[in-house]
Amino acid sequence: MILPKITVAKYLQLRLEELGLDKIFGVAGNYTAPFLTTIIEDPKAKITIIGNTNEINAGHCADAYARLKGIGAVGVTYGVGAFSVLNPVAGSYVEHNPVLVINGAPTTAEQSKSIGEGLLASHMTGDMYSNINVFRQVTVAAEQVMSGNEAPYKIDSVLNALLS
Repeated sequence: MILPKITVAKYLQLRLEELGLDKIFGVAGNYTAPFLTTIIEDPKAKITIIGNTNEINAGHCADAYARLKGIGAVGVTYGVGAFSVLNPVAGSYVEHNPVLVINGAPTTAEQSKSIGEGLLASHMTGDMYSNINVFRQVTVAAEQVMSGNEAPYKIDSVLNALLS
């Protein structure tokens, strides 16, 4: 029997659905689009994407949702989106509210090319680790998925830390 290939986005969707998450708050951006599209195009998806006016609001919504439901999630794009949601996420961390940040990011090749060309487009800071490094300070776990092979381990590791 040949099993279908599962993308990183689909794997994350399935794991979140298994945990009972049915809403993700956020602001769609170029690097979160593949994940959000995976959910939106799945007629059997148990998760609804709730669009917000900005990332700060999305973070507060995810925090409130976690207080009511036991786990919340916010999806933001790289750079400005991630940095904007930082304060609400820090508040969730201090209050021990399990909020997952799904931070879409450019590929390593895209970042390296932009840095090599001296460009800081698409909210890039010039540091490929800027987003992950700030979230390591205000979350119980932060992982950067660099390949599909490591995704299940890293995703499950973060989810286990979030719930425990």
